[in-house]
Amino acid sequence: MKSIVSKVAITMALALATSAQAMGHDGECHAELGTAMEDMKSAMRMTAFEMRQGNLEEARNQVAILIEKSEESKTYQPIKTREYEGEDKEAFLANYQEGMDQLLAYLTTMDTQLAEGDVDEAMKTFREIDQHSKRSHRSFKDDC
Repeated sequence: MKSIVSKVAITMALALATSAQAMGHDGECHAELGTAMEDMKSAMRMTAFEMRQGNLEEARNQVAILIEKSEESKTYQPIKTREYEGEDKEAFLANYQEGMDQLLAYLTTMDTQLAEGDVDEAMKTFREIDQHSKRSHRSFKDDC
């Protein structure tokens, strides 16, 4: 009986390990930056939802999460950094930092707009953030 249970456990462990690698969650691609970005994606969705519902305080709470995760993300290096060396790597990282600084500026602006109750302007800024994020992901996200 023990040998059957052991064989089943080993088979299940191998199946899980293989499926995780096939899904791109092999540890390297799902680094801290990836986790922070997933949190940001969720907070962006909630921000949009709360703004549409008129819940400006909750939208501001989500923006606070976005600011926190953006600050955290600045401390990480994108996995794509491994493709560069020397001055190219330094330039790539400088561009990444600049992009994160731009994102933080947008988020701060949106927070101010929400605090002032200017939902229309906050939605415009939200769309700018969305476009900025898409451009940045094309530049800095690695397709693991």
